[in-house]
Amino acid sequence: MKLKSEIRIFEDMDFKEKIFITGFHGVGGVGYLVSKYLTLQKNSQYLGYITMPRMPMMIRMEGDRIGLPFEIYQYNNFIILLNEAMPDIKLMHKYTIKIAEWVLEKKFKMSILFGGLAERVKDGGEIRIAYTSAYAEKYEKFAPSLEEKLSIIGPLALLLSIFEIHKFPALCILPYARVYEYDLKAALVALKILKEKFDSTIDLSRIEKDIIKERKEEMLLMEQLEKTRQSKPESKIFYM
Repeated sequence: MKLKSEIRIFEDMDFKEKIFITGFHGVGGVGYLVSKYLTLQKNSQYLGYITMPRMPMMIRMEGDRIGLPFEIYQYNNFIILLNEAMPDIKLMHKYTIKIAEWVLEKKFKMSILFGGLAERVKDGGEIRIAYTSAYAEKYEKFAPSLEEKLSIIGPLALLLSIFEIHKFPALCILPYARVYEYDLKAALVALKILKEKFDSTIDLSRIEKDIIKERKEEMLLMEQLEKTRQSKPESKIFYM
């Protein structure tokens, strides 16, 4: 069966007053984590999915159904694209352009994108933001802008470029994060901003509990490593 590039929503909807949200598996996995925790909110609803000619070969179980690589959810006024996987590299441009065209065609109110900045470039504060000129004309700039010496790369950059060209209001929230692992604390920073500025009903308790659990596991591992380091072998073994 040959799949095509298509966005499938289960029922007719009016997106004109909705805010489109997404992110990817970039620095700290921030974009993915923010999207994931929004889909786990109590009132979040599964709306549809995206297909591509070469679907990523990964799935998961979501209750009594198969979870697909690219799914669309609604939480209050947010429409969230959850990228559980990344498209085939040869299809990345096509996938990203498809998303941008859909957002523009459906006349969303605005878009909020999420990514991460490497901790090594941190220069005060917890986040930076990037935004289109259309966003700057209509909405509050509540944090310092991304420094001119830094760049956004990948699908977020392409989305922002297309939105800028089409004079569409789009904002990218970029907390500083660990580069080579999922950074729950950075994702929490981003979610707190989203809660404060756009939707006060967002429940942060799940990610906060996950951070505490992660910290306990890290401390246990450190204790085990320290015990191993301090233990003295009963005999010496020589290797040739």
